[in-house]
Amino acid sequence: MDVATMVRKEIVRTPKELAPLIKEQVRLGDMAAAAAGMVFYRKAGGLMEEARNGVRAEGKETFIEYCERTSGKVYRTCQTWINAHHEQVAALEYERKKGKSGSRRPPKLSNSLREMAGTDHRASSYIEREWTAPVDNLADIARRQQMKAAEDRETEQKRKQELARKLIDIGYKVLAKELHPDTAGSDKEVAGRLKEAMQRLNEVKTRLMHVYG
Repeated sequence: MDVATMVRKEIVRTPKELAPLIKEQVRLGDMAAAAAGMVFYRKAGGLMEEARNGVRAEGKETFIEYCERTSGKVYRTCQTWINAHHEQVAALEYERKKGKSGSRRPPKLSNSLREMAGTDHRASSYIEREWTAPVDNLADIARRQQMKAAEDRETEQKRKQELARKLIDIGYKVLAKELHPDTAGSDKEVAGRLKEAMQRLNEVKTRLMHVYG
């Protein structure tokens, strides 16, 4: 791995820094024709994927809200861009492993967002009627609400884990100060008991961090 690659991997950009980059890629994608625009949409999807962990860590909004706010599009469209990015990552990974034993068939890159979303493969019997659009909209809303609820649960779980880690850390520091062998002074018997207590405290902390950390 060269130095430039290592430096790029070490740089962690914040969601705020990534937002204007996503907007710019979306703008460029909208300006380009279908197939030509895929390079920009894939880039926007990659930037969104890069922002995912930062958005969840900040906890100011869900990943869905962030994607829709920065792109000006519904999340279903953003998810298509992210999937397009994953397609490209899989293709690059295949090229990297090309020629090695057990390499699978090369992944296919979609030529357009319609193809990426699977809309080019609708059954020929599909007929769009007046009621299909409202039904599709309701289904999209339901999917978004379900995904938001899942993200909310994940965010809440992470907050509880963070709180548990803080409680463990605070409690450990308080007890470690009380049980430190140095507090026994010259009394070797008391110092020995405190040393055993400290070992026990360290074991308990390790177990708690394994569960909640």
